Amino acid sequence: MPASPEKIVKDIEELQGILTTIEAHLEEMKRRMLAGPKKIPDPDLDITVKEIDRLRDVMYARIDDGH
Repeated sequence: MPASPEKIVKDIEELQGILTTIEAHLEEMKRRMLAGPKKIPDPDLDITVKEIDRLRDVMYARIDDGH
């Protein structure tokens, strides 16, 4: 059974939230790179990678849900 429109909207909003977090992390890394040290701190990079992995996992779950 396909997901309801309400469920799909909720899922889209979840994906948008994850994307917003990733975008904010990337913007912060760009700002830091322009301001000083030329290496992205590993913890900052790890957070971004984890969020990207989370986005992938959520997207695959939605495919499994049928939308």
